[in-house]
Amino acid sequence: MQKNAIKTSFFILSDSHAEKGLAIPDISVDVAIHCGDLTEESKVHEFQTSLDLLRRIDAPLKLIIAGNQDVGEARRLFNSEDVVFLGKGIHSFALRNGAKLTVYASPLTPSLEADDWGSVQTRREPRIQHTE
Repeated sequence: MQKNAIKTSFFILSDSHAEKGLAIPDISVDVAIHCGDLTEESKVHEFQTSLDLLRRIDAPLKLIIAGNQDVGEARRLFNSEDVVFLGKGIHSFALRNGAKLTVYASPLTPSLEADDWGSVQTRREPRIQHTE
């Protein structure tokens, strides 16, 4: 470990599909990241159920990367001080423990066949776009 390294704990989950009553471990972490598919059909009540789930996680920062089923205006429910719905791109955060976190997020699902999914990316589209 580097001399100036800061220990940082993560809780990572995905594909919760707005399922009620999911068990959340009784632990405290620095960052929770939901990696997509918060909902089954992008309904407002599903987003609300997912928000309730995220608020049960003991973490000062909760990040969401949209899944192929997480489309629509209800996503704005998540933009608060402790729950951030990440758009496509590079995002940086100063954590409460003093660490710095940089995350690349993309809601796009690489696919050639699933054209009916919410967020599909073809092989011709660039995966990462760097900006100066």
